[in-house]
Amino acid sequence: MRSVISLMLVFFFLSATIPLPAAQGTAPKAKPYLAVMDLKVDEGISQTLSKALSDKIREVIMSTGKYVLIDRGNIEVIMTEIAHGQSGCFDESCAVEAGRLLSAHFIVTGAVVKLSPQQCQISAQLTDVARAEIIKVASDTTTCDGAALTAAAENVALDIAGVPRKPGRAVINSSPAGATVYIDGEKKGVTPFSAELKPGKHKVIVAARGYQLSEQQIVVAPDSSQTLQFSLKKEKKKWYQTWWFYTTVGVVLAGGIAGAFVGGASGKSGGGAAAAPSGTITVIGPTY
Repeated sequence: MRSVISLMLVFFFLSATIPLPAAQGTAPKAKPYLAVMDLKVDEGISQTLSKALSDKIREVIMSTGKYVLIDRGNIEVIMTEIAHGQSGCFDESCAVEAGRLLSAHFIVTGAVVKLSPQQCQISAQLTDVARAEIIKVASDTTTCDGAALTAAAENVALDIAGVPRKPGRAVINSSPAGATVYIDGEKKGVTPFSAELKPGKHKVIVAARGYQLSEQQIVVAPDSSQTLQFSLKKEKKKWYQTWWFYTTVGVVLAGGIAGAFVGGASGKSGGGAAAAPSGTITVIGPTY
């Protein structure tokens, strides 16, 4: 009896300490490998900026935790072999070949294009290497300065990774307060004003009666916050809207009416044709 009890205790002890095999289908799914090529850039945009924007895309995609990113050094070695030293692929066939040599499941390629002297567009595409098929495309248009392009690269990376962009917050103040706020042509409220805006470029206009409207272009990054201050300038009146203009007109009109009245009276008393009024009307304007 004692031996049976001892065997039972040993069995329960072993059952409690030895882990049972995991159930089928519960093993963690391996993350796919992804390579991000350097962006192709138009003339007038430096290769240094291209690398910086490409690194921003890598950083944002890696932060999502959805992929294992392949090191830039490995990419450069492969690109030396298949693209004569270029750091990026600019067509689908090159992307597929590079992806296979890198053992990547997916590869990101893209470009920075100048649409005008002040406007640029970042575009990128996600290619499934095994299927040799583009499965996602993203783009963002902004100004061509570094800060705006960096924010655009972040937006493109989130879109490629399939992660919703978190809105940014803008706080808008003006002097004087109570001015009307327009964002992208739509009336939103009066200052002080606060709103959540989707990431990207926006045009903010603040207007108040008697003041010149003021405009700012802003770039909103995901999950960011910024404060805008507008100092409105009083609107300059046109020369015909000033007090002295109306005073002058009033004096001239009054003088003309008085002269006509006197002339009419003289014509009646003389019995002949009315004589034109004579005399001088002095108009006093502003003194500067």
